[in-house]
Amino acid sequence: MSLSEALRGFDYSAGAAILLIILLTVSLLDIFGSLLRKVVIDGEKQYQFAAFFLLLTVFVIGIEIVLAAG
Repeated sequence: MSLSEALRGFDYSAGAAILLIILLTVSLLDIFGSLLRKVVIDGEKQYQFAAFFLLLTVFVIGIEIVLAAG
């Protein structure tokens, strides 16, 4: 179900869930980009970047599993 379908069908709980997923994904990608810039420009925080990359990967795979389940 897409965001527009959820809101058009007055399914506000599904619409809110979709918006929350979008917000979390954009926030995580912003943090990811910030850490990547620190690693590339300053050459520091490699371990923090690797840990966050692993967390981001697990988050994305988890969302895919939840969405595929229904």
